[in-house]
Amino acid sequence: MSATVRSTQLLIAVLLALSVSACGSDNPAGTLSEDDLPSKVEVEKVRHDVQAGQVVCSDANDAEDNHLFSQSENDDKDRRAAVAYELSGPNHQEISNSVWRLSDPKAAVAQVSAGVDKCVADQPDAYERFEVDGYPDALGYTETGGAPETSYTRRILVPLEDRVVIVTATRQGGSEFTVEPDSLLKKAIAASKDAPEA
Repeated sequence: MSATVRSTQLLIAVLLALSVSACGSDNPAGTLSEDDLPSKVEVEKVRHDVQAGQVVCSDANDAEDNHLFSQSENDDKDRRAAVAYELSGPNHQEISNSVWRLSDPKAAVAQVSAGVDKCVADQPDAYERFEVDGYPDALGYTETGGAPETSYTRRILVPLEDRVVIVTATRQGGSEFTVEPDSLLKKAIAASKDAPEA
């Protein structure tokens, strides 16, 4: 066998290996991969949605749009770090994760926090804040609503030195989440360092 044929075969083998690895990785850099999810769940669909998990209340929603998304270099479609995993099974559960690089992450989360406080004050039956264990600067809140079937959202924003990491779980009906966003925070924070930069 000639050296040229061997080189060609080696090149083909390398390209095939790369294509296989790429097929198994559908998450943008800096976000949770399917392998980060618990083995008990099965992913039905993957979307790259920067607004996945946002709540209905405009005070919280607009604060995220205005102080996180539009202020971050990751709002550029070529540098987005956002993924949503729709899980198979009942209750249409979805896990979403995004990363937003900012000059002042704590100030941005403080603006969202103020918006969430307005939601809680105006609609106490629908919105509630919660403490995020191990992350004192994090903002955690829930939304309950919808008709005829009740929907549930549990959303966590963690400000880091140069970015904000968001992990959210949503479901339609049911009594509990298959995967809580809290359980994925450590992995999401570790992955976020690879989010695209300008």
